[in-house]
Amino acid sequence: MIYIIQNKKDLYICSNEYKQTIFDFHGTLGLSERLEKDEIKQLKKKKTFAKLENHVLKKNIPITLCDSEGRLRISNSSGVSITETENPLELLARHATDHTQLGLVTDKGTKVLYGRDLRLKQIPDYFKGFFGTSGSRVELSHKIHEVLIDYLQNFDYKHAEKLIRTYTKLDFDSFISKQLFTFFNLRKRNKPKKDKKQLGRVLVNNSRQTHAAEILYTIKTALSLPAFSYKNIPFIDVRCPKKDEKKVEKELKQQFDASIAKIIKLPKIKTKNDVLTKYRNLMQIGAYDAQKTTKGQGVNVAVIDTGIDYNHEQLKNRFSSLKGYDFLHETATPQDDNGHGSHVAGIIAADELGVAPQCNLFALKVLDARGYGNEADILAAIDWAIENDMHVLNMSLGSNYASNAEHSAINAALQQGIIIAAAAGNDGNTSYTYPASYQGVLSIAAVDYMNNHSWFSNKNDRLFISAPGEDIFSCYKNNKYKELSGTSMATPHIAGTLALLLSIEQEAHLEEVLEATAQELSAGQDARLYGAGLVRADKAVASILQPT
Repeated sequence: MIYIIQNKKDLYICSNEYKQTIFDFHGTLGLSERLEKDEIKQLKKKKTFAKLENHVLKKNIPITLCDSEGRLRISNSSGVSITETENPLELLARHATDHTQLGLVTDKGTKVLYGRDLRLKQIPDYFKGFFGTSGSRVELSHKIHEVLIDYLQNFDYKHAEKLIRTYTKLDFDSFISKQLFTFFNLRKRNKPKKDKKQLGRVLVNNSRQTHAAEILYTIKTALSLPAFSYKNIPFIDVRCPKKDEKKVEKELKQQFDASIAKIIKLPKIKTKNDVLTKYRNLMQIGAYDAQKTTKGQGVNVAVIDTGIDYNHEQLKNRFSSLKGYDFLHETATPQDDNGHGSHVAGIIAADELGVAPQCNLFALKVLDARGYGNEADILAAIDWAIENDMHVLNMSLGSNYASNAEHSAINAALQQGIIIAAAAGNDGNTSYTYPASYQGVLSIAAVDYMNNHSWFSNKNDRLFISAPGEDIFSCYKNNKYKELSGTSMATPHIAGTLALLLSIEQEAHLEEVLEATAQELSAGQDARLYGAGLVRADKAVASILQPT
């Protein structure tokens, strides 16, 4: 919703739910990305454009201001100052995304704001065909929007102009070159941290379709619901109120293969507060000997979990400026509010505690502080991993039943050469846990420090290998440490070992290397308890360096 405040001098401040603020003064239109309430109060007191501009510059307020001639005067929101622009389309193209929004002023002085979330009430006659309705909202036609963004991102101004001319009755020269005053982006990282756990999620199978945009358009216009396609996974994520989930699924099933996204959660873990020998798990798998040869340099490992404390003293050196992504709050700051993800990351790559202490870590947060998440966000995380060239995925999470959508995402990652290690589960029985039990995924069982099968570790014919999983000392949220037990703790030992191997050889069949070099744990070892046996990082690295 837009809130409009008008003072005696016709200075408007319009604020939407994302705390973005629009200033309009005698034909001047400017948009901020994020303003504090006290900044808004100060800006309201400025009666002229000159005073407004001076105040913004002096206080370094993140706002874009344009003068009445359509020239961009200052832009603190991007950290740069631009004195003039003669081509607003070029300016817009630099920042064109799926969330691009426009501020338009017609030659009749009518202000028209386009945006998926700005909720216009009506469409002016001269914009018929360019804008459309979605429920109670007025939006740029989704079909037009996708084409326009494609033109802008490719700096194809000629076709962008032609498209706008086709769908509006305004003269282009006055409409765009002179009266397109400004723009802004609703980037995901700027959205408020709003937990999506109360949001209903329905997944639509698109594996037999060739035009995802058409399906998206159909869903958005027919149901007035937001829908999003993945880049590498043939499914569409439809979002709705949680209470309407079954109704939406039923409605979509009339035309598509649709199902409610399943809930994902952490396996139950055993917690111990007293600290035993800290790093015996690394000695147990021969990690120290392996690290004499390699420490995992140059290998990208993504942890799909509760996030990671990327400021932790043992982990901060493993992160670049791209830390991963928080799919719950849709931000680029995937901080851990549970502790589980940080513990897993520590086993993989902590400076002193990790198997591969020089690999590159990426946190993909899909689980909340309670350890719960949604399948649709798992798909988004896997999609992100494919797009950003991850080598290894650690998935210390799961559910007790499979789904076509999750299986499709897993296969898409495997086809790109990503190796996935997942927790076998802590039910202590023969049940299958997913994603660990999908074909091609490495299902990891847990053993204690004496190499005995852990009582809680699932036992079935899908197990791949075992690793230490009891009383493992590792990092925790808020720069702390903790001992935890579970197949969640066993899995990162494998992810770390894979990072060691990939740093020296990327062409070998590493699953076969791990199996061939695993330590047999008993005479006639039961594969339903141990898989191939105990992972040995030292022997696996030696096997790569000196193949038989």
